[in-house]
Amino acid sequence: MKAKNLVKVKYTNGIPICPFCKVPTKRGGSQGGSSTAMYFPPQYDEEGNNINPDRNIITTNWQCLKCTKYYVVSGNQTDGYQYKI
Repeated sequence: MKAKNLVKVKYTNGIPICPFCKVPTKRGGSQGGSSTAMYFPPQYDEEGNNINPDRNIITTNWQCLKCTKYYVVSGNQTDGYQYKI
């Protein structure tokens, strides 16, 4: 699967919407995933803001149970999540 089209993920009640048929993917459709494991120690500026947020990337593989197509959701809380289609 090539990561040629990166589109921001849309959710319904915390469940990703299938980028193909536009229906929320059932929770049972998750096909596993992975995460990077790098430590990002907090560093604070003068105003108390963490300027070194966690940028570990979480990747989850999904199969839509309606159209049966596979897609990948990848990203983190800091930068957001994107579909890899």
